[in-house]
Amino acid sequence: MRKLILTSVVALIGLCSMQAQHLGFGVRGAYNYSSLRGTAATGLSLEGRSGYQVGLFAEVPLLGKWSVQPEVYYSTQGAKNLFNEGDEFKTQNINIPILAKYYIVSGLNVQFGPQISFKTGSDYSFDKARVNQAWKNISSGEMAKGTNFGAVLGLGYRVPVVGLSIDARYTLGLTNVVNDDQTVKEAIKAVGAKDNFKNGIFSVGVGYSF
Repeated sequence: MRKLILTSVVALIGLCSMQAQHLGFGVRGAYNYSSLRGTAATGLSLEGRSGYQVGLFAEVPLLGKWSVQPEVYYSTQGAKNLFNEGDEFKTQNINIPILAKYYIVSGLNVQFGPQISFKTGSDYSFDKARVNQAWKNISSGEMAKGTNFGAVLGLGYRVPVVGLSIDARYTLGLTNVVNDDQTVKEAIKAVGAKDNFKNGIFSVGVGYSF
């Protein structure tokens, strides 16, 4: 998977060089609602949490109605009620999707492609008075993996002439976000949960092309 991403990035750089005269750059901000797909502790029901995204993109026209849009943005995401009642799992990430865009009609487009995500920070908070004993020695930095992969699917609309765009997307996590640390795995098992959780992120964004 990493070799595929690297090959795609190299090919994209070459494509951008050839299409430099048509290349468009922009900024994008979005509201996101994220959660995790998996089995929570016994008696708990997973809940999502609100966050945001902000970053940059470039759009490279291809043949006909096709274009490719690489992005890099900062994203906050996570979930609640995973392993202990009232807990909250938060991560801060640099996400890099490479999206293919197909324009159905003028301005209206579908977007899809792979995404790689790098963790820049994480936090796991809970009430120590109510927590299972196995969790009392777990630090927040031990919870999340450093790198994850996902797939993005969305629908967008680019307003002609003015440079504004809007989009709605869903990012399906393809890899487990929980660290492979044995202490973390044992703590998860102690509360009846499973140690396999994948991201699920819905976002609504607004962009502006220069």
